[in-house]
Amino acid sequence: MTLINGHRLPYDAVNQGVDISIIPLAALERIEVITDGASALYGSDAVGGVANIILRRDYDGVQASARLGASTDGGNVQQQYSGVGGARWTGGGFMAALDYSKATPIYADDRPYSRGLHPTQMIGTGSRQVSGVLTGHHDLASWASFELDAQLADRRSRKANVFSVTAPVTFFGQISLPVVRSYAVTPSLHVPGGGWEATVEATHGESSTVSTAKRYTNGALMIGRSVYDDYLTNFEASAEGPLVRLPGGDVRLGRDFGKRRGRPWAEKYPGRASGWAGH
Repeated sequence: MTLINGHRLPYDAVNQGVDISIIPLAALERIEVITDGASALYGSDAVGGVANIILRRDYDGVQASARLGASTDGGNVQQQYSGVGGARWTGGGFMAALDYSKATPIYADDRPYSRGLHPTQMIGTGSRQVSGVLTGHHDLASWASFELDAQLADRRSRKANVFSVTAPVTFFGQISLPVVRSYAVTPSLHVPGGGWEATVEATHGESSTVSTAKRYTNGALMIGRSVYDDYLTNFEASAEGPLVRLPGGDVRLGRDFGKRRGRPWAEKYPGRASGWAGH
């Protein structure tokens, strides 16, 4: 199970997992990993372990970076631009990070082992992604603090599959154009006291995949479209602190109450069983 700052995110609507590539590297502080099963604490989806991605809580200043690269045999031209900025003040601060990345596809004639295929066949997918995160915290009083996490991402891909070695994809083949959009917002309230800390937090998010496929048969075009959505609404209240001090350390107790609702949803249209329309 993958967490961001200790809370859940909506699963990718098609793959039913959390895509960590939507997190800009400039926003990352560290990653905590539990390699053993933790289903007793986190639920059955943590039976294989937990990865908790910890983001920077604030940042003072502005930082920008760029990365360019390409494959020597052609195709796969990659570019990535990232920026992080923020501010700190007495009792609080915030951090905002943005990331833009793009990669061109690899075509069959870019590699010697695939040149027997039609040149319009893609053996590597082209993609473009824009993502951002916002974190912040502020002390409301000496006994309470407020924190906010927010993530937003938009990823678009393009893949061409040719069904012939002599005709282009626009005569006999299929072009897949999936678009994945996701967001999540998590406000939380923390109340420490006497070595204990009580936390109340809520998460609302959505991951939506709109997959458009252009299928060509003898030059005739048919368009199919599928929509997959996964919603998450999660509420948690917890308290944790020491009970008894022993020579080896404190005996601590944690209590947690949570309510989670997730709803996967899928639709194919235009409205018929095939989900395809001719043009």
